[in-house]
Amino acid sequence: IRMDDTFEEVGFSYVDKQTGKKIFLETLENENYGYSSKKADEGDSQDVEIVGADIQKEKTDKEPEAKQIIIRDNQTGISYEKLFGARLAGSEKITLSDPYIRYPYQFKLLLEFCVMLSKIKNEEEEIDLHVITWNEEEFQKQSEENFHELSLTVEDIGINLSFEFKEGHDRNIISDNGWKIILGRGLDIFEKQEGRFNLGEIDQERRQCKACEVSFIRNA
Repeated sequence: IRMDDTFEEVGFSYVDKQTGKKIFLETLENENYGYSSKKADEGDSQDVEIVGADIQKEKTDKEPEAKQIIIRDNQTGISYEKLFGARLAGSEKITLSDPYIRYPYQFKLLLEFCVMLSKIKNEEEEIDLHVITWNEEEFQKQSEENFHELSLTVEDIGINLSFEFKEGHDRNIISDNGWKIILGRGLDIFEKQEGRFNLGEIDQERRQCKACEVSFIRNA
């Protein structure tokens, strides 16, 4: 919470009695606007865990770390590039498993994911993106048409898109650079945009998010 010098400083934290770990809480306002109530001298302890999507520093991290991010309901300031960019950079082959790429807005999110991938690679490079998803058999023909149309579009930006239908519940991203990203909600992390001319339509960071968790695992 933003307070001036006349307010007494408040610490938003609690101690887990079982582990003795001090857990710091961030308000939604701090997360949305990039503030942090965590002091610099508290950052050296490995026992400190921040509850919230502490992704403001992701762009400057030299070596991305394995961790879990909690995205809160209605949180803003989130984008695919902030979430995934640092860990997917350098990828040549990526597999995205998301059983719920079915509706037009979900294909649009997949397009936005492809655009993000194109921004984190060199222009002359290509990325093979294989999507594993599912739809009822009676609707698979329409999904196939959408995938084929989308694959032609993203081919122009160096993304080779392929797909397969496979029933399952896993939602994750696996890269050949060693990172596995577990997606609590798949790519569908944003709330529906209201209004005809909403800035969130073209800027992910202005969108409100759905509550979810994202885990980053570094494979050996």
